[in-house]
Amino acid sequence: FVKYLNVFPYHALSHQIVIRDNFNKYIKSIRKKLIKDTERQQKRLNKIGALSFDLITNEKNYSIFTNKMINQKSYRYNITKVKNQFMNISNKSFYIDFPRKYSDLIEVHLSGLSIDKEIIAVHWGILDKKNRILFYLMPANDYKNWAKYSSGRLLLYYLISWCFDNNIKALDMTGGNEKYKLEWANSSINLYNYLHSRTLIGFVLSIVIRVRNKIKRYKS
Repeated sequence: FVKYLNVFPYHALSHQIVIRDNFNKYIKSIRKKLIKDTERQQKRLNKIGALSFDLITNEKNYSIFTNKMINQKSYRYNITKVKNQFMNISNKSFYIDFPRKYSDLIEVHLSGLSIDKEIIAVHWGILDKKNRILFYLMPANDYKNWAKYSSGRLLLYYLISWCFDNNIKALDMTGGNEKYKLEWANSSINLYNYLHSRTLIGFVLSIVIRVRNKIKRYKS
């Protein structure tokens, strides 16, 4: 019982797209203006060149697309003044060196959106083959050149469609209350923190963290 006193809600929820029925029925549940604009951007891109959604399975392209994800993410971090996690070489190496097939049940799910072979968006995720869950972890897009075409959103659109076609039970967008997650998700669950203090200073710090977390949760 005591340990539950140290558990408190995380400031954000975890949002999922639970795959049920069929893709067309799911799309009808999403805000019409969002879907119409996504389809409009798709048509605009198709007028520019050959638009393709690809799953990356060979080693050469795995390296190319993973590095592209890192570069696109880094650019976005820098212009938004968010700490660039890839300045730490170990973080960069984690994604580059992570084995594509971690085990018989866990593997990297890497996909990309391209225009005439120019990579305009990438997603690096993990597929839980046993539970048929795709974890949406590291989406990135060429914000500098293709943001006006909503390339990141279009890649997510294709990913959702792929999930419906490949017997995936859920696309888990993980923690965070970003607007796009709220728009596409049809399910959410609470996340919790656990804090255990062993000293007086630790106890005071735990109170500060709890208060800060409540403020974040309220604002989100």
